[in-house]
Amino acid sequence: MSHSQPLQAILDVGREALRRFLVGEDDHTTMLAKIVGAATESVPGCDMASITLMRDGRPSTPVCTDRAALTLDETQYDLGDGPCLACIRHQGVERLVIESDERWPAFNQAAAKLGVVGVLSVPLVDDDTALGGLNLYSKTT
Repeated sequence: MSHSQPLQAILDVGREALRRFLVGEDDHTTMLAKIVGAATESVPGCDMASITLMRDGRPSTPVCTDRAALTLDETQYDLGDGPCLACIRHQGVERLVIESDERWPAFNQAAAKLGVVGVLSVPLVDDDTALGGLNLYSKTT
């Protein structure tokens, strides 16, 4: 499978989930749950996923595939920083290898305790506004 195939699969699921939401077949949470489910099924090494949304300037996690993903999201919220919050702030992708990246030591320690070795956070942007981020967590090297 090429690197573009997992991304294309997520985009296809996302488009279909958005279509179903817009025509009233699914609610907002169902749409987001389909997207995180597609990430864990399509992206090699993605063991769990979550979506962070910004509401009134505060992050929250409306959907996740695993309780550990929620714990890591909430760790970032408590710390006020981490890969997802950084990707939202600068509207760019954040890649994190837990054992070698020293930008967020407290987050890295929490992730390592849960067996997570890598994180990929992708901003969800509308026009020039970051609405949140898609977080992919890996337990495999």
